[in-house]
Amino acid sequence: MLRTRDFALVLVIIAFIVVAIVATAGRQSQSASSPAGVVKSMVPTGIASQDETTAVIYSPETPTREERQDSMRAKVADWLSQHSVTLPVPEKLLEDIDLETELAEADNTNESEEGALGMVARGVQNCVNKTTFTGLWNAKNIVITEAPSVRLVQEERAVFGSTSTILATMLQLPLRPAVQEDPVCLMSDVVGIAQDGSLIRNTEAPLYAIFGEETLIGYALDGVPIYGLANRSTNMCGAAFVGGELRYYLSAERDLVINCFSAKPVLL
Repeated sequence: MLRTRDFALVLVIIAFIVVAIVATAGRQSQSASSPAGVVKSMVPTGIASQDETTAVIYSPETPTREERQDSMRAKVADWLSQHSVTLPVPEKLLEDIDLETELAEADNTNESEEGALGMVARGVQNCVNKTTFTGLWNAKNIVITEAPSVRLVQEERAVFGSTSTILATMLQLPLRPAVQEDPVCLMSDVVGIAQDGSLIRNTEAPLYAIFGEETLIGYALDGVPIYGLANRSTNMCGAAFVGGELRYYLSAERDLVINCFSAKPVLL
């Protein structure tokens, strides 16, 4: 038989289940009206939505070039007055400079100063890695001869155990050097070979200055012949065309034999 205590316990359980069901139904109803993960956008009354909003871009008025210059001059003058400096404010600022005009004027100046071969005399052109020649060179046994396309600088050597000799080629200089559009820098203090077979060092111009312009001193490492002291218009390297041949000339205005190579030189 069902006791009173057991009956009361059953009623409590049933009531708990009913309350749980009602609470669950209420939460599901609330979730359905407002889905999870969706954020409502609260737009106040009287304010247009995003689709209806018109974006207005503020574009300040760009000052003219004259206005920028006047502003810069005023700032400079104000700074000078605050620092008790009496330097004058420059009338021509960097912004006033027309680079194209300046470069064109520089080109015109260079063209007016060009030499016979279209190069401006700007002084000696040494390579960054210029060296001093310290190798062995026996000038007494050097023989200079011409081949079909090259000028051979050869050393006469005795054959071991024999009275005969052989010629060992030391350098091959171009017989008709191709003049370069741009000058070639000096890679060594030796710039040529003299007629007697000795090396011509660039600082030895005073040594050879006793010879006149008709005297062939030797040949530069680019194959161009080197002549004595002359009063001629030359290119920046010290060369000039004479009778269709390119020649280097010593000059009283130059302390060196040459300033650069007009053709591609060979390595010593």
